[in-house]
Amino acid sequence: MSEMMYSPRHDKEKVGETGQSLAASSRVNEEMADAADEDARDRGVVGHAQKLAAARDDDFQATVLRRDFNSTSAGDAHMEFVGFMKSIDDFVEMQEAMRGEHLNVEPERNGILGFFEAPNRATYVVPPRKLRALPPSPSTT
Repeated sequence: MSEMMYSPRHDKEKVGETGQSLAASSRVNEEMADAADEDARDRGVVGHAQKLAAARDDDFQATVLRRDFNSTSAGDAHMEFVGFMKSIDDFVEMQEAMRGEHLNVEPERNGILGFFEAPNRATYVVPPRKLRALPPSPSTT
């Protein structure tokens, strides 16, 4: 399963059963990201984090800050994702990378897409800090 969450190039022993050995980083590097086409063709699988790395900037930094949390709102168990980005273009690029439609791989081996469905989406605009009505917190002054 680690190959679908991270990449088929991750050492399963160093990932841990649920990724706990990776701590706060997926440890996907540029080489892994660049190998997505090759992994799809030769290994028949690509990783979720591997695909998302294609949407990083020229310095290989993420352009979208994403976080997820479990929820049971409306009585159903589900996962919610929140993302912050500078522009909607960053979001679109991330979504295209995550779908991996350009990769020649079976849908059930295309990252973790087969485990989720998105029944709805919402987009909200959060103005830059300098344009917000509330005063800055002490930590930002």
